[in-house]
Amino acid sequence: MAFHLATGSVKWKTEGEGPACGSPVLVTIDGTNQIVYQSLTKLVSLDMPDGRLLWEYDTPVGDGEIAFQSFGSLIDAGSLIVGLSGNSKFMVLNPDGQKFDAVSLIELTEKGIYAHPILSGNRIFIKDEASLILFTL
Repeated sequence: MAFHLATGSVKWKTEGEGPACGSPVLVTIDGTNQIVYQSLTKLVSLDMPDGRLLWEYDTPVGDGEIAFQSFGSLIDAGSLIVGLSGNSKFMVLNPDGQKFDAVSLIELTEKGIYAHPILSGNRIFIKDEASLILFTL
């Protein structure tokens, strides 16, 4: 749901699954301002001005291959979007405005990761219970 800043009235509202426990990320992909978030079962991109669905990607949970859980974080890394779940899945996405390609999906550790990743230049730092992990984009 988006609101008009001046009046507080609803500007647009979407149907379907809303964001899970992670926060949405504002990104610009191919000149299009987007809101990207992890819902309970999908990674979703909405057009910022009108809330229209731009793309979505199933991130199954349960018995299938687990990509994300409802506790996750996303980072705008310039031309890439980086995602991290509470169940230690690290995903690098290459979006093109209407869809994206999953470049990488890595299980980092058997222990949970609950801290937000830090982006510094082309480096991403991730802290789990016992170590600090560094990736270079």
